[in-house]
Amino acid sequence: MKKILVVDDEIAIQDIFNRKLVNSGHQIIYASSADEAIRALRNERFDIMFLDYNLDIHDRSITSEPVVEYIKTSCSVVEWIVFMSNNREKAEKLKNILGFGEVCIKLDLVCANTIVEVVNG
Repeated sequence: MKKILVVDDEIAIQDIFNRKLVNSGHQIIYASSADEAIRALRNERFDIMFLDYNLDIHDRSITSEPVVEYIKTSCSVVEWIVFMSNNREKAEKLKNILGFGEVCIKLDLVCANTIVEVVNG
């Protein structure tokens, strides 16, 4: 069983993760903001994190860079990270800050079996 953190402010995306992984036996934690994600990372260690680039909070768009900076300065809070965005360049920027992980175009990730492949791979 893997512990998975999904950081995305869209409930529809969280529902897709839930449907794809509902019978997997994995523990899934959801965060809708950078602050929620950092709180979760302070309290637990995760095997995989799916991190959306844009987090729209209270009608203002912010990036998930604070989460990446927290991971960079913390001791092994996550084993693997998948950066999600509709713009590959933006997701690559976060990957380059951290120095590891993979990039998935959000629509490709949620429309295919990529979620299950990443988690089980």
